[in-house]
Amino acid sequence: MRPGDFILESPTGLWGSVVASVSGGRYNHARLVVDESGRSLSAESDGAVWEPNTFEGDVVVSPPMTDAHRARIAAIADELVGTPYSRRGLVLVGLARLGLRTPWLSRELDRPGSLICSQLIDLSWRRAGFDAFADGRQPQDVTPGDLADLAFRNGWDVYTL
Repeated sequence: MRPGDFILESPTGLWGSVVASVSGGRYNHARLVVDESGRSLSAESDGAVWEPNTFEGDVVVSPPMTDAHRARIAAIADELVGTPYSRRGLVLVGLARLGLRTPWLSRELDRPGSLICSQLIDLSWRRAGFDAFADGRQPQDVTPGDLADLAFRNGWDVYTL
């Protein structure tokens, strides 16, 4: 694992299944890998926290980032620790996925004051200079399913722990 990679998790409970459904995929959570040991930053209900462990069944994805992009990830992650979780952001991304696009919704999605897991990864990548989505979407309009689709569609390196 390298800084900038991400870990996908499959749902294990009812809430995870709901998130995966809204996400449009079979994954309900994603964590940003911060160093080679696999330590990651995870958006949790009490905010963005360090996750020191990896788990059997985790799916690790390695995006085509440059060494310069990857070198910025740890400092960016340090800045994002404690960022509040955004249940509201999950609802907003879900509404956007359903096709509801308004100027208000676009403004709200673009605010990094609180984040869901996939938004945390997208924001970190953008701050590092890596813009993964070339489909015209606005920043932070991303779900764990979107991250998985992007990786699988583009043939990024993927492996399961």
